[in-house]
Amino acid sequence: MNTLNQKNKKMNKNIYILIIGLLFSANTFAQGTITGFVIDPPAPTTTDIVKVYANVMFTTMGCAVDNQNHSTSGSSTTGYAHHCLGMLTAICNTTDTFNLGMLPAGMHTFNMTLTSGIGGPPCTPGFIADDNDNITFTVTTATGIVDMQNSKNIIVYPNPLHTNATFKIDAEIKITNAELRITDVIGRVVKTISSIQTNEFTLEREKLSDGVYFYQLIQENATIAKGKLVIE
Repeated sequence: MNTLNQKNKKMNKNIYILIIGLLFSANTFAQGTITGFVIDPPAPTTTDIVKVYANVMFTTMGCAVDNQNHSTSGSSTTGYAHHCLGMLTAICNTTDTFNLGMLPAGMHTFNMTLTSGIGGPPCTPGFIADDNDNITFTVTTATGIVDMQNSKNIIVYPNPLHTNATFKIDAEIKITNAELRITDVIGRVVKTISSIQTNEFTLEREKLSDGVYFYQLIQENATIAKGKLVIE
């Protein structure tokens, strides 16, 4: 009986080693490659939402992203992406998107590590890195922007906004027929809300792109509130 138990344990151990070996071999030979980076916008300024698009390629069918993240410290950002692969041989191209937000002026580096696993998602972890690459880009100081400090008599939330934002004006200010003007960083009016008659109203994002904007609340040809609005 003891001999039989020992044989079973040894067999189970061998099967476990074989499975791990197969997974490791598949992960080793199904390498992914970072084929290039795209910085959006191409010449970012301090008022831009900066995104990095990492183009990656795998040699197996299916390459869904399992998880990804990034962290920024000073002028250096480290990114990570883990993809789940199938067993059939085929070229799979995809793009990982990293939203870095607004960055200070200067030289910046984005460094990315790519790993892959089998199955899923979720899939097996990446035992070794498939690829690692980096790109360096420059963020310049935006010019021609009026420094518009947020008025103390208005609250805007959330800011940054994703779909809409609520504007709440101090109750001591009587709103009868106001107009909200949204301008971009070069002063173009991109959106208006007219005939505002309450101290609380909502701004819908609609077709406004990611970026920095400025708002002015005007009543009887006088600005009663102003500030900066970020959309992302």
